[in-house]
Amino acid sequence: MSDPNIEAWAVVLRDALYCADQETREAILSRAHELIAADRRQRGKIMEMNADDLGPGVLFRTEAMKLKASVIASFMRSIRNNHSPREAGRILFAHHARAEGSGYIADYLDGVPGVSIDQRKAGT
Repeated sequence: MSDPNIEAWAVVLRDALYCADQETREAILSRAHELIAADRRQRGKIMEMNADDLGPGVLFRTEAMKLKASVIASFMRSIRNNHSPREAGRILFAHHARAEGSGYIADYLDGVPGVSIDQRKAGT
């Protein structure tokens, strides 16, 4: 068996790809690999932006954000459907050391209209 961390990430990415059409999943993985390689090449370089950078890329970022939200919703639904409400709260509102920022979902939702989280009820 390979590294358990690699196996876990592979499962997460596979499950995230279930949000995409089956016919496009391999192309998505291939493109993601290209983007990762491009990111590696860009490290250390000074990024310059001009007015042209604000063209179609803005739409892409908007569409990418919508897809990220869909993936988050899918994972949250999976966690909630496969665990009791209390256990789902413990999973979702626990500290996530690999997350950027504080690692607490409640912190990222703070100030979002319509969202109110009682940390005690969430089980954290």
